[in-house]
Amino acid sequence: MSQTRIDQPSDYQLDFEPSDSKKNRRNNMKARNNIQILKSLGPKKQVRFNYNGLPIGPGSTQFVTFISKMARMYCAPTYADWPTVPKDIKKHVFKIVTDVYDLSPTRQVGVLLKANISWKNWKHRLRKVYDRYSTNSERMENIPKCTKKEDCESFIEICSTDEQKIKQEKGKLSREHMKLPHTSGRLGCARIEEELIKESPDGTVTRTHVFVATHTSKDGSCPFLELRPSLDEIKRLVSLDPYLGEKDLDNDPVAKVIGRDGKGRVRGLGTGVTKTVVHASAPYIKIVEEEKRKRESTDENVKLVMQRLDEETRARKILAEKLEGYAPEFENTFPQPSMINVFDKAKLFREATQLLYKMREASVVPDTVSYLILSLKTIILNIPYQLQEVQPHLWKY
Repeated sequence: MSQTRIDQPSDYQLDFEPSDSKKNRRNNMKARNNIQILKSLGPKKQVRFNYNGLPIGPGSTQFVTFISKMARMYCAPTYADWPTVPKDIKKHVFKIVTDVYDLSPTRQVGVLLKANISWKNWKHRLRKVYDRYSTNSERMENIPKCTKKEDCESFIEICSTDEQKIKQEKGKLSREHMKLPHTSGRLGCARIEEELIKESPDGTVTRTHVFVATHTSKDGSCPFLELRPSLDEIKRLVSLDPYLGEKDLDNDPVAKVIGRDGKGRVRGLGTGVTKTVVHASAPYIKIVEEEKRKRESTDENVKLVMQRLDEETRARKILAEKLEGYAPEFENTFPQPSMINVFDKAKLFREATQLLYKMREASVVPDTVSYLILSLKTIILNIPYQLQEVQPHLWKY
């Protein structure tokens, strides 16, 4: 196989040029139409990310699945590894994703990392088909679905080289010596962490909680015999000191039992999360938590105010009902305004006030009665020029 075929993008990868297979041509056309439909549906789709830049929340699974489809559609399996995939193709994959999802340019690294993983998993499945047969002729007769014939020929040629066979043997040895297999499945660490946060009473989850959850089954048991002693020791340390999990990544229970993380990814936090990412996000996490506390405090104050308003509304309703019983006495106390002079109005105000205080002693909503006493000045003295004349004499009574 020529080096050009491996390193240069093809028209198929960038423009969906039809292949010799009618089925592949239909699949390519269907995929292209689906993308156009998604673009024309209106506003771009939203997806939420956690502090470490991993997708979480509703729609996150569909988001990752869409990235996987774009990686398989645009990145042919004929490249030896991800670094040899041209940058133009990678940028095109990110552009297609941003045409459908509302993402900032800073998300490109994370999106391409997901594309890389999906592309490698796809090649792994193709490799299983390759290993199923002993000759290349049998392999060509059993081409996997949605794979072009010319791409399958190039892939078989790559897998048949001595260099690739050595890589495969090294990969098998590494897999056999893996000490920390996980049970997170398609959910991943980020979405499992989100579920733990929802179940937590105070809404906080440590790296230790996530590590234990992603290495045990739903019933709490560990399906891996080699890992059970380590998990038991982690749980024992947490039971002795519940606050031990809140320490930094070099001193929490996972670091004490499993060992400190190196310069690569951090155990229990998800794909692509390194110490640099964790340290960089720490100040922003504090800011977000502080804003969350303020928002919760504001919401609580609003609830209290609304509750107080409801209580006052009910109190005024009760007062209105009880005032109906005092209506005859009010009629005897208040003559017609046109028949009395200004000083008589002041006297009437004193008598009305005394009557309202009687109502207060009768437990007729004290706070509302006080409000009514103040309002009574305006009710009795409702003529502006008379109000000015009465004010100097009003407080004598």
